[in-house]
Amino acid sequence: MLGQFGYVSSLFAVKSDSPFKTLKELVEYARKNPGKLKSGQGGIGTESHFNQLVLCGKSGIKITSVPFTSGAESVTALLGGHVDMSANTLPALAPQLRAGKVRGLAITSKKRSPDFPYIPTTVEAGYPYASFCGWYGLIAPAGVPQAVLDVLIPAAEKTFKNPEVVQRAIKGQFTPDYMGATEFRKYIENQIPIVEKVAMESGLIK
Repeated sequence: MLGQFGYVSSLFAVKSDSPFKTLKELVEYARKNPGKLKSGQGGIGTESHFNQLVLCGKSGIKITSVPFTSGAESVTALLGGHVDMSANTLPALAPQLRAGKVRGLAITSKKRSPDFPYIPTTVEAGYPYASFCGWYGLIAPAGVPQAVLDVLIPAAEKTFKNPEVVQRAIKGQFTPDYMGATEFRKYIENQIPIVEKVAMESGLIK
């Protein structure tokens, strides 16, 4: 592990003309109408898909998953009315949020997005367990000599903290959140059993 640069948030969203104004309203509808809602994601096993799985598991509801090959395809399906909601990344949904075509119900980031401050976090919405984000960092192959790591780790930190790089990331809807090599390793190790549990409880793996 060389270090984490930051992460990309996911969010639950519906079309702007949807009757659901909050994530709670959507969950309550799903509880009364098991399987009726269709949700599009950019692939099975993505962080957005896992957010939906854990939302359903913890809330005791059933939402029909409709996986696509990319987040962009999922957004197109949402706008076309082929799915009722989308569990997708912020970069994929940001253009439609700005255009007023999509309504964000809750975002998985630690804090509200500065570009879309009106969207509550999943913690604020009452669903703190749906908080998976896509992280971005650098990982070296096993067996790399320590002398090489001693060069790469500081170089990664310098790059990740470069103001120009940070600003470009923010414009692309990334959240800069640097973690050093040791902290990054602990984070990944802690996430593995959490992800495995969700995958097992949802039937993705045995």
